[in-house]
Amino acid sequence: MLSTLFTSLKLKNTYWVNSRLYMIKRIPGLRNVLSDSIYSWGWMKSLFTVLGIIREILSTFVYKFLFVFVFIIIPLMGMGHIGGDNFLANTFNETGPDPGVTETFTIDDIAWPAFLSMFFFLTLVGGFTNNTLFDGRMDSYYATELLKLDQRKYTLSNYAYLMLRFVIGYIPVALMISALFDKPLWLVAFIPLFVAGTKVIISAAELLLFSVNDKKGKYDNIEAGKVTAGDYVKTFLIGVLFAAAYMPVAVGYPLPAGVVITLMIVMIALGIIGAAVLIRYKDYRNYCRRQITIFFEAMGMAKNAANITAKKNIDDMPTATSNKKGFEFLNDIFIKRHKKLLWKSTKRITLISLGIMALLILALIIPVSRDFLKDGLNDLLLNNLTLLPILLYFINKGRGFTQALFMNCDHSLLTYSFYKEPSNILHLFRLRLVEISKVNLLPAAVIGAGLVILLFLSGGAKNPIYYPIVFLTVTGMSVFFSIHYLVMYYLLQPYNSETEAKSGLYSIIMFATYFVCYFITQQEIPLMIFGLAVIGFCVLYSVIALILAYKLAPKTFRIKT
Repeated sequence: MLSTLFTSLKLKNTYWVNSRLYMIKRIPGLRNVLSDSIYSWGWMKSLFTVLGIIREILSTFVYKFLFVFVFIIIPLMGMGHIGGDNFLANTFNETGPDPGVTETFTIDDIAWPAFLSMFFFLTLVGGFTNNTLFDGRMDSYYATELLKLDQRKYTLSNYAYLMLRFVIGYIPVALMISALFDKPLWLVAFIPLFVAGTKVIISAAELLLFSVNDKKGKYDNIEAGKVTAGDYVKTFLIGVLFAAAYMPVAVGYPLPAGVVITLMIVMIALGIIGAAVLIRYKDYRNYCRRQITIFFEAMGMAKNAANITAKKNIDDMPTATSNKKGFEFLNDIFIKRHKKLLWKSTKRITLISLGIMALLILALIIPVSRDFLKDGLNDLLLNNLTLLPILLYFINKGRGFTQALFMNCDHSLLTYSFYKEPSNILHLFRLRLVEISKVNLLPAAVIGAGLVILLFLSGGAKNPIYYPIVFLTVTGMSVFFSIHYLVMYYLLQPYNSETEAKSGLYSIIMFATYFVCYFITQQEIPLMIFGLAVIGFCVLYSVIALILAYKLAPKTFRIKT
């Protein structure tokens, strides 16, 4: 078992090092300078090997601290359970502590049970989202399929190594918690075991579920990209666990500390049972091959996976037609044949948003629930609308729209010279911008209008200008995402003739977009400042992006080579 683990770790490190060397070769300006001999440079390989070890150590410890700090400590500070007003004022004062303010650090009576309650439910979330029994990557494919390492030994040894890293990584976190809440070490010593136990029992349950479904042949005809009923159940369960982590604490009623500790001990005991299930399981060969297949399909490494997924977004409308002419006709037919991708899910999101808004409005009208929700909701709307960017990031259809444009339209038409003429590129760009803006504005308008009504019913704002600012903030961000994705598509066009994404800069910008949206959610900014800043940024960005698109798109909108 140990020899299998060491072999797999060496292979993983070799794959990681060679991947970094390949990335260096792909840097513009270096791809023609560096030859394939870079893979034989011993000093370069040693450097990246050291960096890989450092990366492994940092991921073992740093991510655990970040998880606890970002998802638990900061929310507790924001709710006032940890820190105190003066402590927060001095902590976030950009010019340093205010000499006229005495810094105090306080922990209220419910901080400890609140911490335990949040940690318990978020760890359950992590059991589903950050827990890989067998990671279907290229290095695991090389190990189990090419080098023929025993799948059972490979899976169990690597998973044991992963759980050991979780236990070791959470020991310093447990020490920090002990010091912060002034609790004895024996009380927090089982936290690392609870984390590992939770992940093991969930992995065991998923493995048994796989075994049952596999015997019934439920995986035989599953196509690439198809969402199953189990995916919906898992997503719903994760949402419930997130709500259970934060909502009781937000209203001041977290689970009692004794109850949470008892549940943690139960999960540790179940983890031992789960470990026995993993050890006794026999058919790892079939399970591993299934995970590798999923990896190939997800990464587009199966030749037709991306095309199959893209074609499934086309509605079966052989009679779809239009009375328009030229590019208007082309664009109209494209939109009609992609209603499933664009409008079906958008209407569903709109209806869900409408339902949530209606329930909240009803709750503010009913006297009993109104007294309970009014103050907290009003404060949320006036000081925490920073949650909006990440929400609109996830519900906008910009990225899926541009991918479908290439897969099902531009992929073929960009091979014709007339299609690449500047006037035609810009004409079609304008038509597409109008269409995707309409798609994204529908749910945004519902959310914006709903927030305006909620702000009014929850106590209102001191200045009537707040109401249009709320609506314009939401709709402005919707327009921003529409322009952002379409402009990036035209300026960077990331796909090659095999429909593979080949633009590193495009991927970096997409990640940066998500990161900025997430970063904003961690801030607490008054509505007036946040709204005006967002509206101003959206207007400025849109103007600059559209100018760049009109100037550069005729030169950049080409198939990647």
